[in-house]
Amino acid sequence: MLPGELSCFDLGHPLPVSCFSRDSRSQSTLVRSYALLAELPPDSFLEVTRIDGRPWGDPRTVTARLYVEAPALSLLRMTQQLARAVEHGHLSEEAAFSRLLSFPMEACGSYARDPSNPALGDCAYELDPIANEDEIRSYLDELSGVRGVRAAREAARWAKNGSGSPGETLISLVMRLPPRRGGIPLPHFVENEPIAWPDEARDLIRHQTMRPDFHWPHHRTASEYNGGLHGSPGAYVEDSRRDQDYGACDIQLVTATYEDICTVGAIERYVTLVARKLAPYEGPGFLRRVGDNIRDPRARQERAVLLAQLLPPDPRHMP
Repeated sequence: MLPGELSCFDLGHPLPVSCFSRDSRSQSTLVRSYALLAELPPDSFLEVTRIDGRPWGDPRTVTARLYVEAPALSLLRMTQQLARAVEHGHLSEEAAFSRLLSFPMEACGSYARDPSNPALGDCAYELDPIANEDEIRSYLDELSGVRGVRAAREAARWAKNGSGSPGETLISLVMRLPPRRGGIPLPHFVENEPIAWPDEARDLIRHQTMRPDFHWPHHRTASEYNGGLHGSPGAYVEDSRRDQDYGACDIQLVTATYEDICTVGAIERYVTLVARKLAPYEGPGFLRRVGDNIRDPRARQERAVLLAQLLPPDPRHMP
């Protein structure tokens, strides 16, 4: 009854299965059993069902139902696994935390990476989110005395709803994290939320609605990340119409491509361009603070770690 993504296990790669007491652990060599001895909050698991809500198994012979860990519990499990990698010297603490940050962003976003190869595999887009930032934080706040919960809470602190791709997740984190984590923090923004067009511009716009990847409503500024290949004539026309619509509504637009985020210097330049659009609405020291964060040697080192862990593959080299 297991989906294909879970059925590729063998002696070298046993299937991880949770149980609720040491006595109930499976004795099969194909299974690695984990005993969950702590009392877990409600909503710790999600049932895997068919689209119509029926149990996943064969409807004629269903004798078991399939459950997986909910995103918040998965985040805790991921924290524990990465902590072991750090203890064994396979990963630095900074790299482990950077990798951990991506998980709640994906769960609260509209994309899903290939679970067997999240770094380089295919990505699915325009999906319904399976969690939101408040749910994840509330769940972890209910846990106590569980290994890794403090690190999981710190990662969940930076979760944000609405990310539409791995590239957007990287940009979002760089524009929100503190410098000690590699960030260049900018004023608060929303992600992929529809814009309400002003009435005076409705005769000029081409789109009924727009959802900028990043939007500063009080700064009349938006930014779009064009992570795919935008070389076709149709894409050029769409990009032009989008830019005109933002202009008609007096919204400044900063666009970015993969080349604008693929190195530390490139993403710093992109954030600087955004900051200059925001500066007229901020205090006189705003651009100086942004510049100081960009030039800080430790922050740049942490920024390099962020990119090493979270930068998606180059779309020009994808099949």
